[in-house]
Amino acid sequence: MASFMRVPSFDDDGDAVMGVGGGREEAAASARERETADDARVDARGKKRREREESSSREDSRARGEREDGRRRMSANGREGKKNRRREGKTSTGGDGDDAKTGGASREERKKTSGKNLGRRRRAAEKRRRLAEERRAARGGDARAERKSPEPEPAGRAVDDDDDEPASESSDYDEELLPEPRLETNDPVSASESEDDEIEARRRRAAAAGAAGAKSSSFMNKMRAKLSGGQFRMLNEKLYTTTGDEGLDLVKNAPELFEAYHAGFRAQVESWPTKPVDVVAALLKRSPKSWIVADFGCGDAELGRLIEQKCHSFDLQTPESAPEVVACNMSDVPLDDASVDCAVFSLSLMGTDYGSFLEEAHRVLKPGGLLWIAEVRSRFDGKNGTASVASFVAALAALGFKRKRDVDERNTMFFTAEFIKTWVSKGKHSNTSTHRAVRWPPLKACTYKRR
Repeated sequence: MASFMRVPSFDDDGDAVMGVGGGREEAAASARERETADDARVDARGKKRREREESSSREDSRARGEREDGRRRMSANGREGKKNRRREGKTSTGGDGDDAKTGGASREERKKTSGKNLGRRRRAAEKRRRLAEERRAARGGDARAERKSPEPEPAGRAVDDDDDEPASESSDYDEELLPEPRLETNDPVSASESEDDEIEARRRRAAAAGAAGAKSSSFMNKMRAKLSGGQFRMLNEKLYTTTGDEGLDLVKNAPELFEAYHAGFRAQVESWPTKPVDVVAALLKRSPKSWIVADFGCGDAELGRLIEQKCHSFDLQTPESAPEVVACNMSDVPLDDASVDCAVFSLSLMGTDYGSFLEEAHRVLKPGGLLWIAEVRSRFDGKNGTASVASFVAALAALGFKRKRDVDERNTMFFTAEFIKTWVSKGKHSNTSTHRAVRWPPLKACTYKRR
């Protein structure tokens, strides 16, 4: 057979370079060298990867070993504590039947205590897990904010030059669950209890900080209430011991005092089971809607807002909240004779000349008109020459009123009375001689306790 001959190859100058067969061998050798170099690079890269994996594995093993050592120490401490408690129990119980029962009870108590300790440890682990998750969530938010900004990535996210895979990020979840040095005590529950105490202390501090503002505000409110209460008592006692004209002058000279008086009065009456204004309002709701009512000492005209009848409201001052109130002395109101169907005195017989108020009510009432009175019971005890309910009713009879029904004294705070006008006066103050014949028994001043 004919064999292939090596035919020399010539370049442009006619010099022989190499044979065709020789070129193939050298090309194959060159390819093998390249493959060897590629394998060497792959081996080097794999070696680096394996070294990193081994290093990470060693770190994980070391961490697991530390955790396992901590658990073993905790378990050993717990077993040692149980042994000590058993020895103490055996020593204290002895060997007879009663002691055996006592020992059984102690074992039951130890089981309950052990269950409680286990619950505490579980709750502590759950709290640590939640705290770890919150910290990771906070760090995740910071990382997202950094990615939005043009700043470089943190070192923990560095990429290896020889490998396209990013370096693994370390998590502190397991680190949060690692036993801390304070856990290495004779009592395996002490660490959990300490953490519970610390969390509770933080909660108390937060609650105290939140309540600081409320405490300051509450203190200021108490101071205002105290000042308002003091002004109320002072003006209250003054109005009960002066005449109607003197009370009117006092309020005109210091109008802010009367506002404080009404605020204090509302606070005092608010604690009563029943308020007099509600009693008379219920009565007038059953009365004809065509009636005309005169409210003597109306305060802030609450009665006029509760009833449907037309109501004239009189007091020593016109409050800003009730511009319909007519400021005047109640012994001289701007109404015609026999012009109203009902006259109301709800805790308003104040002043040493209170009889003149009732005489004015008699003047403005129509024949057969209704006089309704509510007063504090303690003002009519009949002691030291002061009025009793009976002497007060007798004075009203001398003025020209007859009792419609018995005085209602069922309420512990005040009594109510209803009277009917029995005769007609001719002209304003035409029955002055009759009025002067009425002897009005003095009423006790209504004073309130200082708080």
